[in-house]
Amino acid sequence: MSRTARLVAKSPARSERGMVVAHNIEGAETGASILRAGGNAFDAAVAMSFVTAVRETAMNSVGGVGVLLAHSGTTGETTEINFYGRTPAGLSEDVFVPYLYDTSSSMFGWKGVEGTRNERGFLSVGVPTYVSGLAELHARHATMPWQELLQPAVALARTGFAVDEEDLASFATHLEHLQGYDEINRIFLTNGIPFPDGIYQGSGRPVTQPDLATTIEQVAVDGTDAFYRGDIGNSICDYVQAGGGVLSASDLAQYRPEVTSGLRSTYRDYELVTSSGMTGGLTLIEMLNLAEQIDLRSRDRWSVQCLHLIAEIMRQAWTDRFVYVGDPEGTTVPADALIDKAYAATLLEGFADDQVAKHTRPGNPWPFSRLTPAPTSVAGDPGGRDTTHIAAADSQGNLVTFTQTLGLAFGSCVVTPGTGVNLYDVTMWMNPEPGTPNSVGPSKKQLGHATPVMLFKDGEPIVALGAPGARRVVTAMFQCIINIVDFGMDVQEAIGAPRLHCEGADPSAPIGPTVRTVVIDDRVRSDTLDGLAQRGHEVETVYETGTQSSLAKPLGIQLDDGELVGGVDVFRKSIGIGI
Repeated sequence: MSRTARLVAKSPARSERGMVVAHNIEGAETGASILRAGGNAFDAAVAMSFVTAVRETAMNSVGGVGVLLAHSGTTGETTEINFYGRTPAGLSEDVFVPYLYDTSSSMFGWKGVEGTRNERGFLSVGVPTYVSGLAELHARHATMPWQELLQPAVALARTGFAVDEEDLASFATHLEHLQGYDEINRIFLTNGIPFPDGIYQGSGRPVTQPDLATTIEQVAVDGTDAFYRGDIGNSICDYVQAGGGVLSASDLAQYRPEVTSGLRSTYRDYELVTSSGMTGGLTLIEMLNLAEQIDLRSRDRWSVQCLHLIAEIMRQAWTDRFVYVGDPEGTTVPADALIDKAYAATLLEGFADDQVAKHTRPGNPWPFSRLTPAPTSVAGDPGGRDTTHIAAADSQGNLVTFTQTLGLAFGSCVVTPGTGVNLYDVTMWMNPEPGTPNSVGPSKKQLGHATPVMLFKDGEPIVALGAPGARRVVTAMFQCIINIVDFGMDVQEAIGAPRLHCEGADPSAPIGPTVRTVVIDDRVRSDTLDGLAQRGHEVETVYETGTQSSLAKPLGIQLDDGELVGGVDVFRKSIGIGI
């Protein structure tokens, strides 16, 4: 029997002068125009990021958070700027306890909260760190004036953009939340529904955000003080507190992004830099260390055995994450051990080429850690999928890869009237019940999955990658890297190839019976899927589209013998532009 096969592909963008990639065309075109005007990759990233904060309304915001890696072609140094956010100092650990109830439908395996107060609304609001992170990037690396770089975002917010099918799907999917908060309803809906005025004939009203334009204009002129120590910040805090939240002026005034050298490791003969701390970098490196031990490159990439081993690698790394990874300021995290190659070697006993293990068990990283062992508890791990990513490169060897997010789609849905700024929902990332490493509390860092990553060969950058997609970001980065390093794909082939995602454990109870589900792209051959099922996997195929996303949506830029190659997701309206 023969059936048609779905083929989905994009050609890579190529250039020797500069390259940008984004999930929205307005952002990509802005970045390309900055490069053409003589700006460097960091200038382009600042401008296209602010445009993206205006354009991808569900995925990110000027009131959001992010993390980026910046490589300087002049100094050869790679820097992480991490502004992934915190809870307000006044948020108590028991704030949601009166509203807790048992549920089997919680996204993260935690108890439910009445009215989803931990996911939307004033109590969910975290410290908005986005503006500080972009200002830090600009101060360190940019060449063009801050005010000039923010003007494209001001213009787009004022003139608006046309609604496309991805926007409409976001508005419709989250309509209940948008309708529940007056200001975000006023901005994005018409008479309580998404832009009905001729939308089916292609003449819907543009999305304009004049208040946001004014806010960005003030930040462009007066810098971060306008947002964190001026009228904008004061208005935001007053409004949040009036609604029952606890974000304060001191939370804003005291915030500073963290600047580090990133989390570093190797994969075969490549050097790797990824995001540190409470992001996906730890888990990505553990997966790569396991892959190095198993030597995936000796297998056929699309064989049952190779896909089975990829799933088992993911299963083990996620089990360790669910048990050990939390806010290092509130719990002991054996981060040094989890990325130790010697530790990865001890985990191979649980791997079988032909069968899924019946139970999931974390490894014992403590003998490989400098830290004193802590009592084992379940960290848990949140999952939302609503984020975006950009990257930029230039001919001087500068390179930046940047993930920015609001948390859940449309974040907290709290927009302070007169500012246009939608605030992110930090507590959706946290266990609403006290007593675990990732429970809600004052000034706590969130656990997230942003995993911007750069690969180097002999000190020279080879590729920069990143993606939206929550926990599936980490597994996407893992597969993109093995596609490039082990199987010789270029960045577009690596991104466009079918992927799978496996966690193998319940985040709230990772030590126990194996969760056998493997989510896999339906483009994988049916006989291969049958082979995975025979090994004990419960195969769940997914049909990816621009508006239906069960797997992450990567972007990347590859440096190939003087040429810059842009690779993008093949399903969304993602685009790479070379100049």
